[in-house]
Amino acid sequence: MKTRSQRHGLLGCTMGMMAAALVAAAGTAFGAAPGVGEGGLHAEHAGLPFFDVRQTAGEAPSAAVERALDRHKASESWKRREARRAELMREIPELRCDADPFFGTPHFLRSTAQMLTGPSQNGPQAVVRDYVQANRDLFEIDAKELEQALVARDFSTHGIMHHLTFQQAIGGVELFGCIMRTSVTTSGQLINVSSAMIPSPDGGWNLPAENVNAEQALRAAAANAGVTVSSPLIAGEAEGADAKTTWTVGEEFDHWLPVVTRKVYFPLTREEVHPAWHVTVPTKGIGHTYTMVVDAVDGRVLWRRNLLRSDTTQPVTYRVYTSDSPAPGSPGTATPSGAQFPFVPRQLVTIPPATLTLVSPNGWIPDGGSTTSGNNVDAYLDADGTPNTPDVGGRPVSGARVFDFAIAVDGANMPTGAPSTYSMASVTQGFYLANLYHDRLWTLGFDEPAGNFQSDNFGRGGLGADYVRMEMQDAGGTNNANFATPADGSLPRCQMYRFTATTPDRDGGLDADIVYHELTHGTSNRCHELTLSGTQADSMGEGWGDFFAICLNAESGDDMNGVYTVGAHTTFLLWDPGFNTNYYYGIRRFPYSTDENKNPQTFADIDPAQQAYPPGVPRNTLVPNSASEVHNAGEIWANALLECRAVIAQDEGFAANNTTMQVVLDGMKLAPSNPNYLQERDAIIQSDLVRYGGAHYGRLWQGFADSGMGWSATSPVGGSTSGVVEAFDVPAPANNSCANALVYAPGASTSGTTASATNDGSAGCGLSTTAPDVWFQMFATCTGRLRVDTCGSSFDTVLSVHPACPGTSANQIACNDDHGSGVGGCGGIRDSALEFNAVGGTTYLIRVSGYNGASGAFSLNSEYVSVGSDDCAGAPSVADGSYVFNNCAATTDGPQEQNCSFCCGDLLVNNDLWFRYTAPVTGTVTVDTCGSGAPTFDTKLAVYAGSCPTLPNTAIACNDDVGSGCGSSTVLSRASFDSVLGQQYLIRVGGFGSARGTGTLTISSVSGNPCDADVNCDGSVNGFDIEATEQAVNGDFSNFCQATADLNGDGAENGFDIETEEQRVNGAPC
Repeated sequence: MKTRSQRHGLLGCTMGMMAAALVAAAGTAFGAAPGVGEGGLHAEHAGLPFFDVRQTAGEAPSAAVERALDRHKASESWKRREARRAELMREIPELRCDADPFFGTPHFLRSTAQMLTGPSQNGPQAVVRDYVQANRDLFEIDAKELEQALVARDFSTHGIMHHLTFQQAIGGVELFGCIMRTSVTTSGQLINVSSAMIPSPDGGWNLPAENVNAEQALRAAAANAGVTVSSPLIAGEAEGADAKTTWTVGEEFDHWLPVVTRKVYFPLTREEVHPAWHVTVPTKGIGHTYTMVVDAVDGRVLWRRNLLRSDTTQPVTYRVYTSDSPAPGSPGTATPSGAQFPFVPRQLVTIPPATLTLVSPNGWIPDGGSTTSGNNVDAYLDADGTPNTPDVGGRPVSGARVFDFAIAVDGANMPTGAPSTYSMASVTQGFYLANLYHDRLWTLGFDEPAGNFQSDNFGRGGLGADYVRMEMQDAGGTNNANFATPADGSLPRCQMYRFTATTPDRDGGLDADIVYHELTHGTSNRCHELTLSGTQADSMGEGWGDFFAICLNAESGDDMNGVYTVGAHTTFLLWDPGFNTNYYYGIRRFPYSTDENKNPQTFADIDPAQQAYPPGVPRNTLVPNSASEVHNAGEIWANALLECRAVIAQDEGFAANNTTMQVVLDGMKLAPSNPNYLQERDAIIQSDLVRYGGAHYGRLWQGFADSGMGWSATSPVGGSTSGVVEAFDVPAPANNSCANALVYAPGASTSGTTASATNDGSAGCGLSTTAPDVWFQMFATCTGRLRVDTCGSSFDTVLSVHPACPGTSANQIACNDDHGSGVGGCGGIRDSALEFNAVGGTTYLIRVSGYNGASGAFSLNSEYVSVGSDDCAGAPSVADGSYVFNNCAATTDGPQEQNCSFCCGDLLVNNDLWFRYTAPVTGTVTVDTCGSGAPTFDTKLAVYAGSCPTLPNTAIACNDDVGSGCGSSTVLSRASFDSVLGQQYLIRVGGFGSARGTGTLTISSVSGNPCDADVNCDGSVNGFDIEATEQAVNGDFSNFCQATADLNGDGAENGFDIETEEQRVNGAPC
């Protein structure tokens, strides 16, 4: 018996339309039919397997490819390539470079610890070209090759990263499969590069003569697919450099997709290229559609892929099942007990237009529409078996836009009639689920530029005219489902079948697991640019389908460590009249579970030579147990992703469900062409680095390592599952030592794990034992008091700050084990928190460790702390006295003050803090930034009476540079104003320009009546001041700039104050 804990392993610089389904033999669909052998399905479901002339049946490179690679490895260019690769691996932690199995090019160059380059102001294409040029010895091409290439992909995801694909070309014609996929962050950092672009020989390619024309190639491809052509083949007009031609063909072909030929060049090896024809052949029957490359020299088929993988303003209302099936059971049963979940009634759900404005601007059904046909989905009944054509009356119609169609049920809500009796309800359900999937995936980033499925892309990028055709209760098959994915801009098709093991039949289209699984084939294929081929890539396609089905059906409160199935409701009795453990196994051999006593599968179990399970773990023996069958191997991939979800949930709870879907989808865009499990794993970890700053780095590694896909795991080149080496380790963190501290910005939050770290320092905080630690270097952007904490960590942490290496107790600025109630509590004594006075321009080293050897996942947070409020509304109350402040983290929250003596045209108090002051006297109040704590930056002051200012030029006092009397005349500030006892004032202190730092705000007051006769502040003392006083006494202060009109100090504003002002204007003293 072998278990996860008993397996160990090693470490290593190691194309197109598509389609998809759910179970059994390669090239088949969702499920297996009763009474079949190892294939597991009716023969009609099987299609021709993937074929590439450059690889053996075991998916290893052919002898011709190997000979070309051997010659390359003996060349000087290979020596230069390896030398440059070694240099990069020394420079970048966790860097890996996998070699392309056919060409030896850098198939996937990436690091799971950091980006390949630093930030850049250049555009994404320039970033890639510059990197390729700087590393031309590694890539064997230069920037000129990219300039001549076709740009096949150019879009961004959520404003955080930009994706590019360069298609190598010869004379403007595609060099088939020779692409470079790469992604760049919005700050101009190169994330990774996947290259299958080959170097052109000196003098250009020596191309053989073409002997086969487009029609001959089409006939050869049709014959290969088993189509006998008896009708004329009529060519449309050839367009473009590749002579793309759409053909009019007879009824021998299916017509759901056009028959198209176009010229390509096909690289047989890195040294030999042939002219060829790319041909699309849709066959009749279950829906197999092949894309092939036919040699234009001798007419042989060089490459073949089956597209099929089986398996507004007006509201609209639908009566639907809102959970995973008519008898929802997710999570499933804890044991294979045979227990069945109860049926539930459908719900009437109204989709208000406001919820769809962004993701589906035209709604699911456009305004005025009355049937299940919209921008994203066209759902209809196809029970008569006419290909690609709705049955007569096959779309439900509701002028009131209320799609409420009956399903006859018994007292337990179980449907009692055959699916044909509720066909309109079935179509409504399929339309609802497919649109729901579209919207959920759109928010995750499978949007228009990523190649999603829509009729109108609203000018957002990508190609439209490719909504999903949902064919419900399709007569083309039973006990299955499938999805066919052509290229962006071409219509896909999803076929949902009946499951016939029960009486009455069960409708697969009512099972959200099945619908979501099938639709995910479209997502994964489009995000990988239709390059998924080979056993590992195809297996991941099945695994992604199960993973997204489970996650999209998840509800808060679900146990992330529970038992999960796919197709539980629909597979009841599927293989055998006694099969009632469907809510434990579903369509698979094992349930999905993080418990290895329920699901013992790990990475090695995709290899037929290594597959082995503990005999005591229950398995669904009715499902054939071929290790490398794509649905079986896909179970291991799906369970690994669910392992990741479960460990992230230890920190985030149910939010981990969305987090995991997000990094998995992002990873699809970052992955190389035709990835294997480990390359896709790295793309997912990279996506977390880009989107979340590596917040889930440790958790993701933990989840993959638990599935045997740890740091030291290896995989053979190409798609084969034979020869994989599993491992259960995680990489030591890149910041495992003080000398390799990662950059960390003040005010940021990050996370990680010390679980795989070692110790690099002595015990601190008075402790006697050390623990694994990681290090961060923080550059203080401002002089001020900094708080650092580990609030939210999963173990008992120890935190310290050091001026430099080494990390010893004798060389530390501050240290904390348990913050207790001393420095801003954050729950329990396990967390650590400290504060220290940081000096701007200084780099500090932060060490995160554990108490008494403890380790685990941690959170690291920091912030500048200060009195005062960043926004006026939250200003704290202050009295006379001195207050040390810093505006290091402040923003500007206040109007311009044009009337103040501010320097140099800067009319704002920038990066300001606010204080609320209640005058203790009627007299004069002075505020300044003078005093013993002189500021480290150029300050400004302004004072306002009453409430927070909303209009400019309303300060009653303000100052930039004091001039004299308190130190530097060009840095410090002082302002005085007349106060009234009990009146509230708002004091605003900030900086000149972008200045930030620490200072001392001092407030003092002196009682006594104000004695400035210029009460209208026009710079003169004259009769206008008497007039302004009279107006103020009568309640009009519009021309009166002092705080009060009580000029004689008798506590009242009246005619005596007018008299006092008249005397002052005439020269009388106060």
